[in-house]
Amino acid sequence: MIREQSETAAGEQTKLGQQLDRWAIPVLSVLGAAISGYLSYVKLFGGEVLCTGVGGCETVQSSAYAQILGVPVALLGLLGMLALLALSLWRLRSEESAQLMALPIFGISLFSIMFAGYLFYVELFVLQAI
Repeated sequence: MIREQSETAAGEQTKLGQQLDRWAIPVLSVLGAAISGYLSYVKLFGGEVLCTGVGGCETVQSSAYAQILGVPVALLGLLGMLALLALSLWRLRSEESAQLMALPIFGISLFSIMFAGYLFYVELFVLQAI
């Protein structure tokens, strides 16, 4: 009896953990899209960047590293986050779609993390904006 209750509780925790795992990517994608959307808006339409850290936000936003082939990096980030959001929501449809979307989600996530790391390096050591 006690063993059955502990197995049931463990099964419920596993299901809850799986649900949290499945919804983490869409939620974080929305957050990333909001931030990159804001930065894209500021870059495209002008204005001052709200800077809540040590400083250097304007230095970064106005540097040569803020664009790739004339396209704002923040806009590329917005497109990437929207693609990640779409794929992660599609993944929630069924177990089959979850397996199909795993590799593209992983690829976009990996590229995003690596590119963010590069941009952080540029901000810290090249532009010395922190």
